[in-house]
Amino acid sequence: MGDSLKQKMISAVAWSTIEKFGQQVLQFLAGLVFARLLMPEDFGVMGIIMIFVAVSLVLVESGFGQALIRKTDIDSNDYTSVYYFNLATAVAVYLVLFFLAPLIADFFHQDSLVALIRVMSLVIIVNAFYLIPYAQLGRAMDFKTISKVNIIAITGGAVAGITVAFLDFGVWSLVVQQSVYHLLKMMLLHLSVQWQPTGKFSFSIIRNLWDYSLKILFTSLVNVLFNNLFVIILGRSYSKAEAGQFSQGNKLSETFSYTFQSIFAGSTFALFSQLQHDIPRFGRILGEMHRRTALVTIPVVSILIAVASPLITLIWTDKFQPAVIYFQMMSIASVLAPFYTMNLNALNAKGKSGQTMAIELFKKVLIAAGIVLLYRQGIVYMLLAFTIGSLLAYPVSVYFVKKELRLSFRQQIGFLLPGIATAIVTGGAAALIRLLLPLPTVALLAVQGSVAMALYLIIVRLFFRSLFDKFLTFAGNYIPVLKKLAS
Repeated sequence: MGDSLKQKMISAVAWSTIEKFGQQVLQFLAGLVFARLLMPEDFGVMGIIMIFVAVSLVLVESGFGQALIRKTDIDSNDYTSVYYFNLATAVAVYLVLFFLAPLIADFFHQDSLVALIRVMSLVIIVNAFYLIPYAQLGRAMDFKTISKVNIIAITGGAVAGITVAFLDFGVWSLVVQQSVYHLLKMMLLHLSVQWQPTGKFSFSIIRNLWDYSLKILFTSLVNVLFNNLFVIILGRSYSKAEAGQFSQGNKLSETFSYTFQSIFAGSTFALFSQLQHDIPRFGRILGEMHRRTALVTIPVVSILIAVASPLITLIWTDKFQPAVIYFQMMSIASVLAPFYTMNLNALNAKGKSGQTMAIELFKKVLIAAGIVLLYRQGIVYMLLAFTIGSLLAYPVSVYFVKKELRLSFRQQIGFLLPGIATAIVTGGAAALIRLLLPLPTVALLAVQGSVAMALYLIIVRLFFRSLFDKFLTFAGNYIPVLKKLAS
């Protein structure tokens, strides 16, 4: 059981990593094209639309996906009941958005939103058709299939969207990109799982799952609203160009920072659910994942913050330079997100969804209070409140994990210290180069990146040799040169 579970986890994390980085690379490349074909205003409009779509998708899923993954005894009636409930919810939510579209357009002073929302919201119904196959793959920890499906769907969506952008359809190209992505994902998941609702619908099953899933739903809903809070504020009170600048800066931050968070979001919950009754082992695995993740994610974020200006100029041209400060602040806010996510997943796996809801409420109240106090000072000050609230939520999650898994505060913070120290050296060196060397954009980015990466490899090789060798061995299976270095 132990070896089997370990292999499943290694495979899950490996394929999740391949998927998330593959997704981000594809989205990054597509973004390069979109940024040259579209205007900041188009991204601002799409950002507004995605707020309502994201909230709707959370309402449709209703937390039942995690409830099904965690449930120990499950049958066709469980899947069928959740399937029909999700589908009915999706249709109801779509109809609400359809009729509310004119009011939303009036609120944001953007008449074009009516048609855009009504078309884009159709993905809500499409999403409901593939939630059960997705949950079944997650329950089986088959992240290989999930990864392949997502990468193919993203590729198809990007190609379709870029094609429409070249035909000069503006923001509609982004709608096409998302629509094709969800359609392909639905078809591929059903081809992979070949599931049909063969059981009976039962309200009693929904009620039994509801106690756990309702807290997950509430937490997810609050997260989505707060993650899009600045798009709402900018879209309502500022220009669409300003909203577009923030949307792009935030998106680039998510490309790097939240990639690491999302790698562990699905894979760790499935693993932790299987470990929920073995506390000592649970704690050891959680600690090791924190330690190794910190050594990668925190230095990467620090380097990206240091190279933000030349990086954004290179990929999006100078017209998106105002997005630099947004990217940097959102990156700082999300630096602890992978560890926070793993802690919440650990608590949810223990059945403590009420605790995770309380932690999220604390975080959101703190952020909301800061934004209200600093609203008149401008977006940068509001982002400062968001950053402080996001960072302070992590030690709160540490406190609850300490109670459940008997990992002390000192132990949990200690897992992060090697990554923090490495980040100070690598990110600091990259920032110093920008201050001392007035180089052209491409040359500056190349020097900053090369020096920071060289320092990172030296530090890992000197102080974390076993981890360095394991990485070379793993990567050597795909890159022969690295295999020789490992030997």
